[in-house]
Amino acid sequence: MWNRRDHLQTIPLQRQLFRRIAYAGVFSKRYGNYAPTLDIAPLPKFHILHREGKRHKRWLSTNQQMRKAMEIHITDMPSDEDVAIIENGLIEFNKRHIGPSDRRPLAALVLDEHGEVVGGLLGLTARGWLVIDTLFVPEELRGQGIATRLLETAENEARQRGCHGAWLDTVNADASRLYQKCGYRSFGKLDDLPKGHNLVFMSKSL
Repeated sequence: MWNRRDHLQTIPLQRQLFRRIAYAGVFSKRYGNYAPTLDIAPLPKFHILHREGKRHKRWLSTNQQMRKAMEIHITDMPSDEDVAIIENGLIEFNKRHIGPSDRRPLAALVLDEHGEVVGGLLGLTARGWLVIDTLFVPEELRGQGIATRLLETAENEARQRGCHGAWLDTVNADASRLYQKCGYRSFGKLDDLPKGHNLVFMSKSL
């Protein structure tokens, strides 16, 4: 029996006992070789029911599948497992589509006379680029060219790893001028981060 919501169809009915069909509140019964046509109301596009002999197949549209509820939870304390699932998922996705990243940490450390770390540069190399995340020199050691030496040391290591460029970002105007002296050029900025300051993106070919 065709459901009254099936797609609009013209159905010849020949040489069979017609079953009672309810449509729009009207019942009809036909016998013999009489072959009427039945206009059946269209089915909502989310739900299509087809009949193939005695087998019935149901196709659910993408929209309907997406109706399956997914909960979104916000937190400022994600677990290590939560972070690993998200990060590893993205890493594997990118690996399949653009190849391995060859990601490796990179650190250039400033040591005092006792061998203690007092400053330095932190970053990483990946996909042919040196990414400089943090550069810090104590105020009492500034003006001695240490920041420049840190950059040069990190860049030389990046070249040995096969990198062809380096990039960083800064909100410090003095740091921006230092990077410019070392060959970095601005390629973009984000205004008011924080309010009244600009986050400047800079890069350099190695």
